[in-house]
Amino acid sequence: MQKKLKRKSKKSYNEKIFVAGSGGQGVLFLGKALFLTAVGNGYQATFFPSYGAEVRGGITKCMVTVSTDKTATPIFQKPDSAIVLNDFSLKTYKNILSYCSQIILLQKEEKKVKPLTKRQKIYTFSTRSVSQFENVRSAALYCHFAKWFSKDDFLRALTHILKQKKPDLIIKNREAFEESFAWSKRYL
Repeated sequence: MQKKLKRKSKKSYNEKIFVAGSGGQGVLFLGKALFLTAVGNGYQATFFPSYGAEVRGGITKCMVTVSTDKTATPIFQKPDSAIVLNDFSLKTYKNILSYCSQIILLQKEEKKVKPLTKRQKIYTFSTRSVSQFENVRSAALYCHFAKWFSKDDFLRALTHILKQKKPDLIIKNREAFEESFAWSKRYL
């Protein structure tokens, strides 16, 4: 019999997270890690991946819902937060992203991006100096704002996923997360 996990808070909570990027950037890996983090914390969660026929370079997105209540569908039209791994995805999904109160945006060259609405905040992070593990790095930035999970919660889910197929990447992914999380505490 599986032990039921208890959430850290008894308050009602619901967050819809939209993750977008190009195939090969780890969008689906990130979505799965967020989903497993939520489930590991005792939340009701859904994960809905979506990608084109292309293996690398095509548009990839996923939707993750984290809630204290049951979720009727994994698909939503109005996300609360977004993690966007490139400028092209920001332009492509501009309409759906306009509902987000916060967006984590990774860019090759950091440049000022105007929020899509007045109530929105966009946090940009340049990948110029770090060209690997952008998905995990962006999760660290999102963790800085998320109310439903901690750094250790995400690292547990990350380790669980990687130990199954790519155990040699656990240390590098954890280091990338830790480095970006420390950066977010200093600068965000």
